[in-house]
Amino acid sequence: MKILILQYLQPGIDKLAIPENETRYFTGLMARLSEYDIRFRLHPESKAKPVYRALYAGVRFDDENRPFRYSLDWPDLVIGPAWSGAMLESIASGKRTFMVLLPPHSCTMRYFRGAVIHETVEAVHNAVRSGLNPDHSAFLERYTARKESPDPVGAIWRALVA
Repeated sequence: MKILILQYLQPGIDKLAIPENETRYFTGLMARLSEYDIRFRLHPESKAKPVYRALYAGVRFDDENRPFRYSLDWPDLVIGPAWSGAMLESIASGKRTFMVLLPPHSCTMRYFRGAVIHETVEAVHNAVRSGLNPDHSAFLERYTARKESPDPVGAIWRALVA
């Protein structure tokens, strides 16, 4: 199984988040999922590649400089921070997607209604090993309204010319 793990780069505005979560997330997932084919994707603005290499010598990096949608061609599943826009892309692509939100944090959980959120590395590991395919369809619909408005651009143009 091929797994793409996204960097757990915590938003700077989250004053409850602890910096150690980024390291615990990475080392915990790499250790627990080592039997799988893993690539790690840094946030495009991250300069931490040497740090991650030092933490786990065998880490293989995905190309963070190419558009994320191309990174979704490779994996069977994606693991990443719940607040990342890449999670919406991953869910929309149909990939098995595991959203992670490690406590403590100041995220408003109602924004994640309809999503399956994992709060520990162990929970992610257990879900992956069990074959779970989280159903995030209600969450995706809340943010995209694809069923409600399948052609938003067309709707705008029809309203403008009416």
